[in-house]
Amino acid sequence: MPPSSIILSRRTLIGAAAYAPTAAAPSDQTTALCRDWLADEAEIDRLLPLWGDLEDRDAPRATLDARLKTLCRRRDALAERLPDLAARDLAAVAGKLAVAARLIPPEDHPTAHRLLARLADEVAALVRLTGETTRR
Repeated sequence: MPPSSIILSRRTLIGAAAYAPTAAAPSDQTTALCRDWLADEAEIDRLLPLWGDLEDRDAPRATLDARLKTLCRRRDALAERLPDLAARDLAAVAGKLAVAARLIPPEDHPTAHRLLARLADEVAALVRLTGETTRR
């Protein structure tokens, strides 16, 4: 999905990724998985435009190709695990909603995408307001 078709704000993605636990709060598997998925997705979005720029350069393009394939495989594997993991706090809920919004293409399901993106923003705002952190 091209970056220009994404409705979900970069602020939400960065915010959801920032819900990763700190050293004082043990890692919650769901939150960590969402953080990793969102980081991979953001890296893919950053690298995709470079791919076309390297059209005439085989070596850099092959390196970029390999990196994109690795990121996509890892992102897809993380997405497969996510539905089976429970969200134990609002930060994990925000992360799962942010991932779900990215998985629903806005061009295929505009209403569902907007709904999920808005929910991700709203839950992320609640986490910021309440200061909730990841629980054990």
